Amino acid sequence: MVLSFEDNPWYFDGSYIRGLGSPHTSYLKVWPMAVAMRGMTSDNSEEVKECLDMILASTSGLGLIHESVSVSDGKDYTRSWFAWGNTFVSQFVVDAITRFPGII
Repeated sequence: MVLSFEDNPWYFDGSYIRGLGSPHTSYLKVWPMAVAMRGMTSDNSEEVKECLDMILASTSGLGLIHESVSVSDGKDYTRSWFAWGNTFVSQFVVDAITRFPGII
């Protein structure tokens, strides 16, 4: 299963964020846009809210989406802003509030 650390060596779960990463952005770093994809493909409002919360917490106070974020340290990230990630997460936010009014 893609979203399982048991079956996918690039699925990471930490105290700060959990989701998919890749060899491109180093071990134990998650792509916030992968968290957004998880939320966009879920029909569970609690899971969608959890994804929104993880993404918001992963901005290091900058309000922008990073390319990847450490599972245990929000200040350890790649790219202070990542246009593709910002665009995709914006789509996720619109999708979430359309499907689940009041989620934010």
